Amino acid sequence: MALLTGGLWALPASAQDKYQVIVGEILVGAYIADRCTAFERVGGPGDQAYVIAASNIAAKEKGIGRNPVRKRIFYEKNENLAAIGQWMLSQLDLSLDDVAGLCRYGKKVIGPEHRIGRYLVAN
Repeated sequence: MALLTGGLWALPASAQDKYQVIVGEILVGAYIADRCTAFERVGGPGDQAYVIAASNIAAKEKGIGRNPVRKRIFYEKNENLAAIGQWMLSQLDLSLDDVAGLCRYGKKVIGPEHRIGRYLVAN
């Protein structure tokens, strides 16, 4: 997932920033959809459509503002986004190198009640 550059925030030492967690969940949803043929991103293909749809879901489900999520994704430096995505993957004991594991996880969690599964659509 290649997104735009900027510099709004650095990866904090702990997971206390709720937006970091949400951005990580959204990134993992994209990683799964982009690597597993059984899934698509909510909102359809393309980063912008996905981020808009995913931030709307996050705002509704978690009671947060959608614009702070969008700003963090669209304007954050790519390397910081990659670090957040890697951090979330590690929290889930997943790896981008294990595509089969990502796909198994996606099948297990897809659906509106799961924090990452809500960002996936069955193909």
